[in-house]
Amino acid sequence: MTENRAGFLRRVRLRMRIAWFAATAQKYAPYLGLAMLAVVAADWITRFDSGLLVAAGLTGVFLLLLAVRALTVKISAWDASRAAERGLSARDALTTALEFDDPDDELHQVIQDRADRIATESNASQAIPIGVDRYGLGRFGAATALALVLAILPTPFGSSTALSSDLDAALEAEAEQVEKIADAVSEADVETADEIVAELERLAQELRDAESLEQALKSLEDTEKRLGENVDPGFLSQKTAIQGLARDLALRPISEGAALDAASQFETAADSLASLSEQERAALTDRLSDLAASQSVGNPTLSSQLSEAAQALESGDLEAAAGALRQAAAGQMPALEGARGQQALTETQRALEGARARLSGDGQPGDGQ
Repeated sequence: MTENRAGFLRRVRLRMRIAWFAATAQKYAPYLGLAMLAVVAADWITRFDSGLLVAAGLTGVFLLLLAVRALTVKISAWDASRAAERGLSARDALTTALEFDDPDDELHQVIQDRADRIATESNASQAIPIGVDRYGLGRFGAATALALVLAILPTPFGSSTALSSDLDAALEAEAEQVEKIADAVSEADVETADEIVAELERLAQELRDAESLEQALKSLEDTEKRLGENVDPGFLSQKTAIQGLARDLALRPISEGAALDAASQFETAADSLASLSEQERAALTDRLSDLAASQSVGNPTLSSQLSEAAQALESGDLEAAAGALRQAAAGQMPALEGARGQQALTETQRALEGARARLSGDGQPGDGQ
């Protein structure tokens, strides 16, 4: 066999594989379309949210299997010659040349020359035409179009579809808002900042990766719960006690000339005990007792320290009273830091509640902090 005819048969083999792939794909395309429609319909009427992904996967697997089969099917030189001479109406010229190939026989040489001439004057596309099944492709197109319509339409359960640009925009906006909250918490320098920032950064990514409204709302709810696990149940009473102490000391300082914050007030009072008159010590004793009583619920540790200072001062033990006051002063910064951390947690929870309300339609875009 000449190189020219061998090359022609190689091209014919490739063309046969393509023709087989096209014919088989068109034959089963209507069934593939129905399968895609069924998956998307199930997505539409249920809470299954990956219909489009599964439909695309079915198409990919179908085409891959066809391609593998087309590339691995065995096509001999006789098969290629037989198919080509049918398409070229060359009768048995090519297959006969495969059998009568004696170079010393003149008749054989005539047969070989004729086969070579056909190979030279023809091309693979003429030999192996590729047909189009308009009916089958039409049914596939109709099923695919209907599947896309179902994917775009709102579901019976009111959730946004995977193709909703409005949902994508809303989730992106909420993710950006969550990142702004994370930046604010980080700059606030509270003791729980690292944990809150980590949760918010993870939530922002989950919102961007969400494939449905339900998934986004679940991420928000889960983050709220994890943050809530770190909230002290007694935070509100602690916050009330700290705010009440600050207002009380601002209106009626226990130490003249000191800063208005509680730590400075207690520290200055401890340093000035020795210089107080009996009447001033008695007044300070009553004042410390009142402050201790006001802190008994929200800040029992401070209440105990102030009560100890009052009792020591009443008994004349100035050293013990000063020590108790300095302990109270030293405990103010950790208490404030703890309260600020708890406040950051609760404010973040409120902000996430606002985001959840906006996405679910229970609130306006400006709701939440």
